[in-house]
Amino acid sequence: MGYAITFIAGLILLIVGLVLLRNRITFIKNGMIAIAMVKELKEVTDSDNSTSYKPIFTFTTHNNEKRIYEHDVSSKPSSWYVGETIKVIYEKDNPAKVVVLTYFGAFGLIVILLSFALILVCFSAGYYWSQHFFNKL
Repeated sequence: MGYAITFIAGLILLIVGLVLLRNRITFIKNGMIAIAMVKELKEVTDSDNSTSYKPIFTFTTHNNEKRIYEHDVSSKPSSWYVGETIKVIYEKDNPAKVVVLTYFGAFGLIVILLSFALILVCFSAGYYWSQHFFNKL
């Protein structure tokens, strides 16, 4: 019975992951491309007093509006340096919605979700198959 719950949970996560992937691809296809530059590295201190660095990007929209984007992810050591440039995608009507065009920035969490979903589906299907196979012996 446990394999059935795991299988269903895996299928649900797989469907959610595929919907998120489709939405992200659509966002990237329909968004506006800009070149963003790291303006500064903001120090972030977490609950155990560990310091990491979060990049603050600046970019110019299609209508010459200057925008500032604070990346969601911080790292130690910093993955970025001041003055570094990268492509970003933003919504034409909502330039506050930004995706940094790196593998992890565009697809990282979605790939992790899909990987976890596939693991659940494969293990539960393998368990079901093995139980079925062993019962025929």
